[in-house]
Amino acid sequence: MNFSSTQLSGTLPPAWAQPGAFGLLEELHLASVNISGLVPPSWGQTSAYQNRIYLSLADNQLTGPLPCSWPLRLQWLTLSNNRLHGTIPAGLSAMKQLQLLEVDHNSLTGQLPVDWGLVDAWPQLDILDCSANSISGTLPSSWGNPSAFQKLTLLYLDDNDITGTLPQSWGFSGSFSEHEDLLLGNTGLSGTLPIGWTNPDAFVNLVQLDLHSTRLQGSVPSFNNIYLIVLSLDSCSFNSSLNELWTSSAPLWVINSSNNSLSGHLPDTAGTLDQLISLNLDQNFLEGSVPLSWLQADGFLSHVSFFNVDKVWQGS
Repeated sequence: MNFSSTQLSGTLPPAWAQPGAFGLLEELHLASVNISGLVPPSWGQTSAYQNRIYLSLADNQLTGPLPCSWPLRLQWLTLSNNRLHGTIPAGLSAMKQLQLLEVDHNSLTGQLPVDWGLVDAWPQLDILDCSANSISGTLPSSWGNPSAFQKLTLLYLDDNDITGTLPQSWGFSGSFSEHEDLLLGNTGLSGTLPIGWTNPDAFVNLVQLDLHSTRLQGSVPSFNNIYLIVLSLDSCSFNSSLNELWTSSAPLWVINSSNNSLSGHLPDTAGTLDQLISLNLDQNFLEGSVPLSWLQADGFLSHVSFFNVDKVWQGS
């Protein structure tokens, strides 16, 4: 049943989740229909709408806290872009069949549930989007448990108030083994990038790593994740040369390291970055000039479609 983007308005009817209501209904789309008010307690009962596997309540004006429980058969639950507040209930992981959970663009607070890293937590979860809230605290090291998040491919925690350092455990062999996109940008994360995060056996399916606008500092390491193609380190506090980065074995296409404190000279050759198509080094403290070898017909820039070193030179 699809009511999305219609003129429907008002509040969620509690009776819609009573036993026997819409007994055969598998999908209910109520996105962008100007619904307001609280999510009725009946909608959060584990026995509600027994056959429903898809529930979309995104882009409305729902308020109040997230219910602590939801029907156990749900596979998709999207509550994006509402006005929900309060903490994220740890008990949501009881939904063993859930494949997608979107609670982004709300006003959720508190810390990420440590229990979500327990053995066999979220056995089917593919996408977890908690971005654009006011979530605080640190990244739980328990989430690096190889037995948790076994099918998770997309994790969006960007645009929150998360602080602390990047957990070493997240980069252990077997952790987040299906992970493709990891977005942690625009948070209060600090410290250095754990070397374990950049090894070939870490995040073995990772395609995009976004750490922009954090307080990370220190050296930019060599990235050797075997599928990593998009790397966003802009607007941080990295203060090394480019030498280690230039030895990366990852098949990088896009590197954005603008607005840091990178120093030294541009390397003479492409090194191992021969697949790069976009390089942004704007607003750093590099020295010298663009190497002549980069400008040759078969040089480094011959396969780079975007190259930005504006406001980058400390001297010549």
